[in-house]
Amino acid sequence: MSKYRTLEGQNIFDVVLQNFGSLDNLAEVLVDNPLLNLDTNLFSGQILEINSINKGNLDIKNHYIRQDFKTNNQDENFLINLQTYLKSSNGNLLIDSFGNKLKI
Repeated sequence: MSKYRTLEGQNIFDVVLQNFGSLDNLAEVLVDNPLLNLDTNLFSGQILEINSINKGNLDIKNHYIRQDFKTNNQDENFLINLQTYLKSSNGNLLIDSFGNKLKI
């Protein structure tokens, strides 16, 4: 289990996308942080328990790392920045605003 320090304006969905590359592990993050729920207002610098090693969408996670991209739904460019092409062994993939792969 590792610790994640939230950034200004992030919500629980941003944290899950940032750490897993998709929202598939949202329930796991809520279980690991029992004081959180979907409506919890996170504050900048809040420490959360995150177990994302070898979990989630590695293509998206690696893309975020390479681009130093931080998810933040309060950022007006969030959806534009997230809709980007990733090159993979299967060809180009479009990532939608929820981190889901869309074949093109």
